[in-house]
Amino acid sequence: MLNCMDHTDPPPGSPSATYWNLRVGPLGFQNLEKADPDGEVLWFCCPACGNDDPNVVTGRVGEAIKIVCPMCGSRWTPDYGPRVALADQARLRRDLLTTCVQGVFTDGWLSQVAFEEQPQILIAELHTGLWEPTVADVECGRLLAAAYQSGTADAESVAACMSIGSPRERTESFSVLLAGIVGALSDPVMGTDCKTECAVRNLGQLVRELADPAPLSTP
Repeated sequence: MLNCMDHTDPPPGSPSATYWNLRVGPLGFQNLEKADPDGEVLWFCCPACGNDDPNVVTGRVGEAIKIVCPMCGSRWTPDYGPRVALADQARLRRDLLTTCVQGVFTDGWLSQVAFEEQPQILIAELHTGLWEPTVADVECGRLLAAAYQSGTADAESVAACMSIGSPRERTESFSVLLAGIVGALSDPVMGTDCKTECAVRNLGQLVRELADPAPLSTP
């Protein structure tokens, strides 16, 4: 159910203080609307655009999970339905983030990529031809480059650029990167953290290169 996650820090003795910014697959939950002996599983999806895979989840163990949609940039929290009490909803949201974090260790630490490193990785892959941006990637990059030029590269402007055009035609790596940055910028602590500042600065370089057609023709 959960797969291919990203993290920000090496695991400390206790993960509770660590800020997590993870790429996960579909997020499922038990359907409590029906007495189903087979345990029907339903899937959370973005309330704005309906996307259910991939998702970017953020937060710290012990907090309620926060989800950023890699398609439209919307930030949302899961709703388990009217039959689940508010207190239970809060607990389930905390448990869901814990499950995602546990998946990092289950899936293997060395396979993870910190969100602040992703812009540099895509820049390198752009230069070497390992990443071939789609038209939708370039269009989004140009919008973001304009936002940087006007000095408004914040969570709202990045999310707004993500929702314009054809988000489902962007490459997943670029969409997940953007969602991770929206999540970090939206966090009260990480919003001013040096890792986030580094990621935003490197994203600026990436989108400027996307906005300029010259790098796209360079192997």
